[in-house]
Amino acid sequence: MLGFILARDGDVDLLHNDINDSYSKIEKWAETKKFPQMYMQQFPHNEWWRDPVLDIIGDGHMSSLIVAIFLMFFGYILEMMVLENERQLKEYMKIMGLTTTLYWMSWFLQVFFHMFILLAIYVTLVTLPIIKGHAVFVLSSPSLILFFLMLWGAASITLTFIIAASIHSAVKASIVGVLIWLVPLVIFPIIFEKSTSEQLAASLWSTIALGIGVKTIWGFERVGEGANWQNLFTPASAEESTSLGIVLLILLF
Repeated sequence: MLGFILARDGDVDLLHNDINDSYSKIEKWAETKKFPQMYMQQFPHNEWWRDPVLDIIGDGHMSSLIVAIFLMFFGYILEMMVLENERQLKEYMKIMGLTTTLYWMSWFLQVFFHMFILLAIYVTLVTLPIIKGHAVFVLSSPSLILFFLMLWGAASITLTFIIAASIHSAVKASIVGVLIWLVPLVIFPIIFEKSTSEQLAASLWSTIALGIGVKTIWGFERVGEGANWQNLFTPASAEESTSLGIVLLILLF
């Protein structure tokens, strides 16, 4: 009704100016006030705070981002290996004296070297306050995160080798590889709700292990402790029984 009267009288611009001035005053007042932070604590565990950014990380979005970053990398490696089999280059190298063990070892070291460089850059970006003075993982040990991602990378490389040895068509291998890395992104929320034994069994799938590991690191960030070598086999909260150390052992073996 007020808007109708103002519009009828030709004072719409005046109303807009009043609203803008009021909003600017409220915004300036909010910037000068320091609102108290609220913490929650469940004894005997440390207090923790709710951070929307960390909630996104714990829900699997950070794991999905890592998978998306390395999806093209693994897809390219898989395609190159299958093309080698199609062109029978491996057989030619065997004739020249190359053993099967040396062949797979050379592929592993080559891929792992390039992946290590990418992982080191990634860990540097998420653990050090490089961008606008802020870091994603503030309290966790960068060396532990790098070691965890290295084990995940080694397990993913091994999975790539299995696909390359099982499928002899580059197109089919690429499709299967993409599905194997993308399906866990859909079932992350389902896996997180399962029991500990079911989560550990699913961790045999390297991408699932990545999601559970990142979720555990996120849990330690929330309680203000951070994931480090001292709490490697300690659950992040009373509601969880999965530790980062168990996930590392599954990836290792």
